[in-house]
Amino acid sequence: MTAKAIEHALSAKDPERAADLVERAAEETWKRSELATFIRWVDGLPREVVQARPMLGVYYAMGLLMAGRPMYEVEERLKDVAPHPRRTGVAAATSVSGGVAAFRALVAAYQGNVDVSIENAGQALEILPEESAFLRSMVHGILALAHLYGGDIQVATESLKVAAHAAKTAGNPLNAAMALCHLAELAMLQGKLVDAEVRFAEALEAATDDAGQPLPIAGLALIGMGQILLERYDLDAAAHCLKRGIELTSQWGEPGAIQGHIALAHVRQAQGSPDRAREHLQKAEGIAARFDAMELDDLEVAMYRARLCIAEGDLEAAERWAEERGLYGSPDRACREPEHDNGSCLQRYLRVGESITLAELLIARSRQQRLAADRGRDLRDAEEVLRPLLQKAEAEGHHRRSIRILVLLSLTSEAQGDTSRALTSLERALSLALPERYVQPLVHTGEPMERLLRKVHLRGISPSYAQQLLTLLQNGEKAVSGAGAHDPSTALIPTSLYEPLSQREREVLGLLVTSLSSTEIAEQLYISVNTVRSHIRSIYGKLDVHSRFEAVARAQELQLL
Repeated sequence: MTAKAIEHALSAKDPERAADLVERAAEETWKRSELATFIRWVDGLPREVVQARPMLGVYYAMGLLMAGRPMYEVEERLKDVAPHPRRTGVAAATSVSGGVAAFRALVAAYQGNVDVSIENAGQALEILPEESAFLRSMVHGILALAHLYGGDIQVATESLKVAAHAAKTAGNPLNAAMALCHLAELAMLQGKLVDAEVRFAEALEAATDDAGQPLPIAGLALIGMGQILLERYDLDAAAHCLKRGIELTSQWGEPGAIQGHIALAHVRQAQGSPDRAREHLQKAEGIAARFDAMELDDLEVAMYRARLCIAEGDLEAAERWAEERGLYGSPDRACREPEHDNGSCLQRYLRVGESITLAELLIARSRQQRLAADRGRDLRDAEEVLRPLLQKAEAEGHHRRSIRILVLLSLTSEAQGDTSRALTSLERALSLALPERYVQPLVHTGEPMERLLRKVHLRGISPSYAQQLLTLLQNGEKAVSGAGAHDPSTALIPTSLYEPLSQREREVLGLLVTSLSSTEIAEQLYISVNTVRSHIRSIYGKLDVHSRFEAVARAQELQLL
C-alpha cells in the first residue's frame, strides 16, 4: 500500500520518509502511467530533499516535460540532478547519467533535432546498465520516435515493434501502450485505418490493469480510436472516445490531449455546433502554448483553426493565416520545404497539410468570386498546389493524403467544367477509400461532393459505396451508422468495441452466460467475489449496458462469445 504510505508521510510532514517511499515507487508509478500522481508527490517535497536523490530528480524532470510544464521550470529542476558516486554508489550514479542523456534525447526529439536526439539516446543506452530495464525501454521508444521524426519509417516501425514486445514481456504497460500507439499513428499516416484500429486496440489492452480499469496512458489509444471513428464519420462514437481519452490523458500528460481536442473540434463542427468546436480549439491552443518544448503543435493547431474557418465561411481569417505562414498568393511557395526544419519529417508533413489547406481555401474563395476570370485563377492555383502533392503522396504510399487531394482535385475539375476529369479523380479516391472504410474526407465538403457522387453513382462507379455516401450527405450521420445493417460486408462502419475487455473480463463474461452466481464465478476463477463484481461493473461500462441479460445480448451482437 505504498501510495497510502506516501500520502500519510506527506501529511505527517516527514519529507525524508516520503521521499524514500516516492523514490522506491517511482518506476512502478511510471509504468502505470500515473504521472500526475507522481508529480504531485514530488511537488510536495522540499527541493533540497529531492536534490539529495538524483534519480528521483531525473524522473521528476522528465515527468514535468511530458506533463507540459514550461521548459524553464523543467531545466531548472534538471540542474538539481547531479550524480553522487560516493553517496549513492557507482551503479546508481551511472543510471543518473544515463537518465539525463535520455531526457536530452526526448527534448531534442520534441524540438525536431533528430541527429541530437539519436546521439543522446545512443549515449543513454551505452551508459545505462542492463538492470535499468525500465529506463532502457524508454530510451528505445525515444530512439524509435527520433527515427520517425527523421523520416526513416522502416527503422522506426521495426524499433517500435521491438520496444512494444520488450515492454509487454517486462510487464511495462506504459512503454508497451506508447509504442503500440506510435505504430498505430504510423499506420494512420499511411492511410491504413484497419491496421491502426488493431494497434490501438492492442494498446488499450496493454493499458488495462488487472481489475479491467484503463490506466491513464489508455487515453492516447482512445483518442486514436476517436480519430478513426471521425474518419468513418461515426460522430457520436468518436465524441465518446475522444472525451474519455482526454479525461484519462489529463492524468498522464496535458500535451497528449491536443490531438483529442482538435479531433473533437472537427466532430462538433460536423455536428453543426461551431461554438463547441471553437471551445475545443481554444483548449488545444492553450495546451500547445504552455507546452513550449515544441513549436510544431502550435502550428498544427493554427492549421486546423484555418480549416474550421474555411468550413464556416470565414475566409478572411483563413487568408490571414495563409499570409502569416508564407503560403497565400504563391502556390509555388506552398510546396517548398520549410526553413530551419532541423531534419524533422514532421515539419515537412505539416507543410504538406498547410498546402492542402491552402488549396481548400482557394477552392472556397473561387465560389465567392464574382468574375469568371478570378474564379478560374483561384482554381488553377489550387491545382498547381495539389498536383505535385498528389504525385508525392502516391509515391510514398500515403493513401489518406491521396484521398483528400483527389477529392479536392475532383472539385476543381468539376468547377472548371471538366466533369470527365473530375470523375476520374473521384473514382481513384473511392478505390483508395473503400478498403479502409473512409467517409469523412469524402463528405466534409457537403453539397459540391453530393453533386459529383450522383454522377459517379449513375455511371456505376463503386455503386454501393457511392450510394451510402449519398445517403449520408442527404440524411446525416445516422444513415452511415445504419448503412449496410443487413449486409455487414457493405457496412461503412463495423460494429466494434472501442474499449476492449481484458482477458479476465472475457473469462467472467463467458460465465455470465451460465446461471452461476457471482460467488460461484469467483470460486471457479479462484478470485474474490469483490473482484468478480468489479469485473462485471467494468464489463457493463464497456458494453454500455445495465444488466446481465443486456451484457450477454450485447456480447453476442459483437461476437465476443
